[in-house]
Amino acid sequence: MSAAKMDRRDFVKSIAASGTVAMTAWPALAEMASANDPLPATYKVLTAAQGATVGAIAEQLVPADDYPGAKQAGVVQFIDSKLGGRYGKFYVDRYETGLALVDKVSRKLAGGNFVSLNSEQQGNVLRTLEAGIEGDPSAREFFRLISEHTFEGYYGDPNHGANRNGESWKMLGFGG
Repeated sequence: MSAAKMDRRDFVKSIAASGTVAMTAWPALAEMASANDPLPATYKVLTAAQGATVGAIAEQLVPADDYPGAKQAGVVQFIDSKLGGRYGKFYVDRYETGLALVDKVSRKLAGGNFVSLNSEQQGNVLRTLEAGIEGDPSAREFFRLISEHTFEGYYGDPNHGANRNGESWKMLGFGG
């Protein structure tokens, strides 16, 4: 049926049907999203779980206060775009290994994956990674890498996919 020939009753039926389909997904979406977070984004490279972990790490590094934190400034999407970009293949394995290590250390120190931990526990995990794990330089290297990418994404040029809406520049009083 063409749009021109659709009457009001057919239109209402189609809206009701699409609402029903959307509502069937609601419990799963609600479970995935916390009360303060928008619905999960789709990523080019990161899985939803990896994106959540990157977001939690980034938010620990640049938490929200009077200004948006790293997640609101689009740092996760920036990092995902970086991983999917021209030179991203260099970083993809490092992120997969590093994020798995973050969860391994989280389970060892606090009994759960990084995203399930409270802020204090997450901070302890990151301090452990930053200090390095004896005999395994990858923890410290990954902490440095994700920190660097987080700060690039938070303070970088919005024209290059960083710093959504220039949030950090507003905080710094920089007009761009």
